[in-house]
Amino acid sequence: MAEIVAVNPKESVSSSIKCPMLTTTNYTVWSIRMQIVLSVHKVWEAIEPGSDDEDKNIMARGLLFQSISESLTLQVGKLNTAKKVWDAIKTRHVGADRVKEARLQTLMAEFERMKMKESEKIDDFAGRLSELSTKSAALGNTIEEKKLVKKFLNSVPRKRFIHIIAALEQVLDLNTLPFEDIVGRLKTYEERICDEEEQNDDQSKLMYANNDSQSYQENSYANRGRGQGGRFTNRGRGRGRSGNQTGYRDRSKVVCYRCDKNGHFASNCPERLLKLQETQENEEEETQVAELMMHEVVYLNEKNFKPSKFKRTAEDDKIWYLDNGASNHMTGNRSYFAKLDETVTGKVRFGDDSKIDIKGKGSILFVTKNGERKVLADVYFIPDLKSNIISLGQATESGCDVRMKEDYLMLYDKDGQLLVKAIRAKNRLYKVIMEAENQKCLQIIKTGDSTTWHARLGHVNFENMKNMIKKELVLGMPNMQIEKEMCASCYLGKQTRKTFPQATTYRATNVLELVHGDLCGPITPPTAAHNSSLLSSTKWSGREKKQNTHGNDKEYIETIRFIIALAASHGWEVHHLDVKTAFLHGELKETVYVKQPEGFEIEGGEDKVYKLNKALYGLKQAPRAWNNKLNQILMELKFVKCSKEPSLYRKEEDKQLLVVAVYVDDLLVTGSSLGMIFDFKRRMSEKFEMSDLGKLTYYLGIEVIQHESGIMLRQERYASKILAETKMEECNAVHIPMTANLKLSKAQEEKSIDEKEYRRNIGCLRYLLHTRPDLSYSVGVLSRYMHDPKESHGAALKQILRYLQGTKSYGLSFGRKDRTELIGFSDSSHNVDEDDGRSTTGHIFYLNDCPITWCSQKQETVALSSCEAEFMAATEAAKQAIWLQELLGEIIKETYEKVLILIDNKSAIALTKNHVFHGRSKHIHKRYHFIRECVANEQVEVDHVPGDIQKADILTKALGRIKFKEMRDLVGVQDISQEVLKLKGVIVEVSLS
Repeated sequence: MAEIVAVNPKESVSSSIKCPMLTTTNYTVWSIRMQIVLSVHKVWEAIEPGSDDEDKNIMARGLLFQSISESLTLQVGKLNTAKKVWDAIKTRHVGADRVKEARLQTLMAEFERMKMKESEKIDDFAGRLSELSTKSAALGNTIEEKKLVKKFLNSVPRKRFIHIIAALEQVLDLNTLPFEDIVGRLKTYEERICDEEEQNDDQSKLMYANNDSQSYQENSYANRGRGQGGRFTNRGRGRGRSGNQTGYRDRSKVVCYRCDKNGHFASNCPERLLKLQETQENEEEETQVAELMMHEVVYLNEKNFKPSKFKRTAEDDKIWYLDNGASNHMTGNRSYFAKLDETVTGKVRFGDDSKIDIKGKGSILFVTKNGERKVLADVYFIPDLKSNIISLGQATESGCDVRMKEDYLMLYDKDGQLLVKAIRAKNRLYKVIMEAENQKCLQIIKTGDSTTWHARLGHVNFENMKNMIKKELVLGMPNMQIEKEMCASCYLGKQTRKTFPQATTYRATNVLELVHGDLCGPITPPTAAHNSSLLSSTKWSGREKKQNTHGNDKEYIETIRFIIALAASHGWEVHHLDVKTAFLHGELKETVYVKQPEGFEIEGGEDKVYKLNKALYGLKQAPRAWNNKLNQILMELKFVKCSKEPSLYRKEEDKQLLVVAVYVDDLLVTGSSLGMIFDFKRRMSEKFEMSDLGKLTYYLGIEVIQHESGIMLRQERYASKILAETKMEECNAVHIPMTANLKLSKAQEEKSIDEKEYRRNIGCLRYLLHTRPDLSYSVGVLSRYMHDPKESHGAALKQILRYLQGTKSYGLSFGRKDRTELIGFSDSSHNVDEDDGRSTTGHIFYLNDCPITWCSQKQETVALSSCEAEFMAATEAAKQAIWLQELLGEIIKETYEKVLILIDNKSAIALTKNHVFHGRSKHIHKRYHFIRECVANEQVEVDHVPGDIQKADILTKALGRIKFKEMRDLVGVQDISQEVLKLKGVIVEVSLS
């Protein structure tokens, strides 16, 4: 294609400027160049801000049409101004605001993942980083200079640039250092490193073996003569012939130390050049690096030296070189191997760029001086290798310790036992003589003829073999004596599984003569051995008390929030007690026997067992026994267990209320009287060994802050731990956890990511939802893709973590209120799931304006309309409302009126009150008509709420930035750190996060 040139006719001097051609991928660079071209022709103002000057519009349109393709010209040719043409081109390549935002997110994700490759140059990587920064600026997001500098320094290989980076961080202020300056400094450092490496490579090529002294004298000195000799001559009478002064040397006597042939040096050896050519042809094959081993090495700078031939002896075969540059142990002697796997293949590359084949990998058995035998494992068998090499790197990976002191190198095993001690040779190499033990056959077992014929005939029965011999049924089968022998193959191949008998046929006469065991099962899926049941057992062990495993306490945490909200609204204090060695207090009802602990058997009674009177840690009955014991004690103290929540106990005395919440060995105590709380602590200390932790401050990973005006909950430490474990503690924060209108699907044709890591991160985030309802929808959506997650799901997960980075200190605040009020909000989003078209249910309930329980989950069936989706969501909310109503009434011993549920869909409200089955609701599953009965029985009241104050809206869909922040504040999620500072009297500025 010919170059397109724009000529300005108004210029007196003939000059031309080339117009760049727009392609599908170069819009950013094209727009920059076209702005320059239009500015040179003084018509840029026709584009920005726009001009009505007809001449400028014609010139600008002409330049634009010359730089775009014919197909694009046909699309924008009807536009009458240059600005409209420019905007149309921009819209086609950049897109609308939502498309632009999506592209920007993709660019920023690429920015976060960008790393400099080991083989990449500083210039190339800086170019890629600058290109991405320019594209981001074109989309309206300018990356700050200090962020570019920080990303650049964190992305270069640490091994190569750690010293210069550490120096720059100590000397310069990286926040004010220009990006070009830091690139220039690292580029200079890189060039210096390359120069030093080239010098080292040149020096390493000057390695020769010891020279032949006779040849040295013949070629370096002149013959004797009379008089004064030449420059390197011996003195004598007369004038002798001078040595070779011109540097010329007869190569006919030169011996190549590579192939031992005359007439050329090793650098020009034909065999070496041939191997180099083979290496270049097989570049794609994976290779491993090893050091080129030489026996006698001398560094020489003089010319005219002839290497001597190396002669191997029988003792040299036992020499092993300790090399810290070799990647693996290797040898060329096959007889050394005790075991060899010849299926392992590959290639090894040496220092002269040649490659030789690996023919196997195995282990070698060595005999030490004191007669002990040591195994050297994972040794490569390379037939063409002339030396034996022990890789110090591989030795340290297997747990060995390498120490060098003076002239010795010592190798210790992981137990500190000395394995090898080598002295440094005159050629600066460490070598040791090691004798491999050859395999010897110590025993031969000859199988009988009957066993051989048994296997030949397909493991036929031995009795049938006797009949075959007797009746001569098999031609060539000898007349032999058949001996019944145990055949392992027959036992494995012919055994069958029998069913358990319905009734026992054996009656025991002594104790423990017949033992009945309990089976755990059936298990689905079965084990690898096709077992669906496991024998129950108890093992003696000393255990440390582990922290609670987060993720299994969702229902219980709802109860805890309920109790804390109730205490906060009435101004009660919440105290924390812990029972020491709780399970040891449990009393067993069953008869349980356990064997004696190992190492503590009774002498003379090793065959006896213990009969347990109380439970032990690790015993299957221990949790139930402890729960029964605690329930018995609380009943003795005149507590009443709540029927709606078995972990709650209440006690009323002199019109004062005391509430106890139990979680294993942790007790939360609150009530209207501090005297009753302290009396309960005293009486419990008389029953058990207790730890009085005072006011509740930390419980199940949740930080609790109690003050005069209420109680606050947050999980800041847990959020920081999540960011640290995901290596996102230094990421840039974003304002929303999920982009509005983000489409995710299971069937996306993308690259899969680590499923185990993805599940772990989602599990950690789900426990964070106990104090963060603003994250419920985004985490709930990503929880649907636990199986085979894709890159898009991983990017969405990272956005949640980036949002968490800016809101770690956020949580819930429960305040005081005079009256008791229970109210709920219910909402749904219709047909939001891309895979099955199901809707999302969301509801949240408040006790005295304190959020105590919320839910965001996908509906079980497809809704045909938004009204139907709202109706099903309201039913789920009604179920939760009934439980909260009855629980509250049971604790405060007052009959609570019907719970108010607010919905923003009037059609759904009408459907809940209409008891006539008609066309709009007859297809809905009957379980969802439960809310109609609740409304009829006046247990629940349904009313309308405007959509802009529908608090459950944040639980059903991803919202935009402004709407999300409004709903987050409306739900009750606050920055607890600022609230704490306000309590301390510190003036706090308004946060923009």
